[in-house]
Amino acid sequence: MKLLLFTAAMLVHAQTFDVATIKVNPQCNLLGFSRGARAPGQIAMECADLRDLILTAYAVFPNGTASPPGSGRTQVLGGPKWIDSERYEILAKASGNPPTAVLLGPMLRALLEDRFHLKVHRETKEGRIYKLTVARNGPKLQPSNAPDAYSMADFAARLSTVLEGEVTDTTVITGRFDIQRQVDPTLLTPRFVAGRDQSPGTAFDDNTDRPSIFTVLQQQLGLKLDAGRGPVTTIVVDQIEHPTEN
Repeated sequence: MKLLLFTAAMLVHAQTFDVATIKVNPQCNLLGFSRGARAPGQIAMECADLRDLILTAYAVFPNGTASPPGSGRTQVLGGPKWIDSERYEILAKASGNPPTAVLLGPMLRALLEDRFHLKVHRETKEGRIYKLTVARNGPKLQPSNAPDAYSMADFAARLSTVLEGEVTDTTVITGRFDIQRQVDPTLLTPRFVAGRDQSPGTAFDDNTDRPSIFTVLQQQLGLKLDAGRGPVTTIVVDQIEHPTEN
């Protein structure tokens, strides 16, 4: 059994795209996420952010399977200035119908290493983290069986995409809840690309009139966030070059 699993893993990591075209797209908004359509067996992006792609390939789907907890908050550091000032149009096609996690994990990683000559390494540094806890007067959560209902672990993961640090659930609350109808959805909108804050207003200096996510958590959900310091995973770019010709 172990031999079979090892062989299967080797085949997943060895699979590459049959054809791939990569070119700079000067029409993109530099503050946006990588965006584009997905079809079976291919990646089609019109505004690919390189830090976003590195995060996706090395942290979100590193093994061609589901995202590890907190992977979306991994920071991608280093590299020349142009990796933040250029967006790329990418079309890559593979034989068969590999799962999305394989396309955006091992196969995308192989593409970046081949065409951009990318080399990275991982480091663990101290950074901001949060613990999701129950507020003094107890939780105010609405139980739900809806498909889009959150568990506390799900909610902590979503908060990790909004704040400047990874959020861990320590509430010990079980079940699923209708949080999306209790909280203004704009407060749960991700504010980063590849671990980099992308908006002038963050959870800490938001100058709008609306209440902060910290206030909403306590008043509407009976939850709170305790800030602290802890280990934060980073991916450091050692080498990257403009892509080779198609």
